[in-house]
Amino acid sequence: MQVTAACYLGDWDETERLVRGLATRPQDTEAVVTGAAMRLRLHHCRGEDVAARELASTECREIFASYAGADAIPDLQAALVEVAVLDDDLDLAWTTVQSAWERADKVINEVSELCACTARVIGALRRRGTPPAPDAESDLRAQAAALIRSPMGDRWFALIDAELSGPDGDGSDVGTWQRAADAVALGGVRAHLVPYARYRLAEAQLDAGERDAAAESLAAARASAEDVGVALVTRSCDELAARAGFPSGGPPDGSMPELTERESQVLHLVGQGLTNREIGEQLFISAKTASVHVSAILRKLGVTSRTEAAVLAAHLGGASEAEPDRNATT
Repeated sequence: MQVTAACYLGDWDETERLVRGLATRPQDTEAVVTGAAMRLRLHHCRGEDVAARELASTECREIFASYAGADAIPDLQAALVEVAVLDDDLDLAWTTVQSAWERADKVINEVSELCACTARVIGALRRRGTPPAPDAESDLRAQAAALIRSPMGDRWFALIDAELSGPDGDGSDVGTWQRAADAVALGGVRAHLVPYARYRLAEAQLDAGERDAAAESLAAARASAEDVGVALVTRSCDELAARAGFPSGGPPDGSMPELTERESQVLHLVGQGLTNREIGEQLFISAKTASVHVSAILRKLGVTSRTEAAVLAAHLGGASEAEPDRNATT
């Protein structure tokens, strides 16, 4: 399905457009489940925690319970797990992955991400000091070996190894995360996992006392997150940088940083609620170029979402009230 492919590639504007289109179609089971899963992923990856949490706890949980046999359920389950882990609700996350493994059609459905999510939950439970059953890891690895058949399976296996690495199996080994980050950078996995793996590498390096390497990995993670538009990881990078005492990219003393003429135009349109695609149409640039400008604006303003950028610009008087000059250079 097109919407699933767009989300997989991290094209959030196209995903949003296609999700809106799904809502206008006859609501068969797959359309309902896919639409909910994609909306949840959009909120989650964009760092819209309140919206993601509300959607996960209400509509998505109801759909999960009502349409257990739908082909798109594994995708919804993986998204629900990610939101639960972010909220540190590891018991709910573990319950969700366990129910996913009860499905009878796992061989037919895509399970690579489910395996990686399960590994993430196991590692998180171990870090919390409440590990799951002793055979949970061996069962997962057996399932992964039997079910992951895609040509990109090596990327998923690298992620699984990293999530379960370290002497305590809690995802703390630097070398394993380096291999995972290198593997997912080759493509073939969800776009948001590339900056995620780099962030986890930086986290492991920092815990190991490798500050210079951690700073480099963190910068790469943040740049990658901005490029894909994964505000969730951008925020995590900023929080880790603050804890480590690394320099941040936010505006000093609450002042409005200097934006280029084109960035000011883009910010003006962001404030009007336009998507990257719509901004591109207004300024006669590509949606990708618009996305690059938005990422640069978020970095300069020291914020993690388009809404925050628009609010800050309005508060500080930074958004131009003039009509955008469509002939300006990109």
